[in-house]
Amino acid sequence: MIKTTYPIKETNEIVELVIGAPQPDSLSENKDCFCECKIGFPEKTMKFKSYGIDEFQSIYLAFEKIKKELKDYQLSSGKELEYHFFF
Repeated sequence: MIKTTYPIKETNEIVELVIGAPQPDSLSENKDCFCECKIGFPEKTMKFKSYGIDEFQSIYLAFEKIKKELKDYQLSSGKELEYHFFF
């Protein structure tokens, strides 16, 4: 599991990021994998699964989805994250 928090500038709020360990997708005939992910914004929590053809791709796609959601959050909320690892 990968877990971290990103502070929101000029507030006491944080965004919590969690990417679970890759798991085999039991419904896949091709041994695809997925990671369970969570983004905990101050206003809401978003949970999703990131699927890929193998463990590496499922993690990579999880990071890509998180990157998009963090950018969208900053644009829609007007808040700025302290760290800019993803963008």
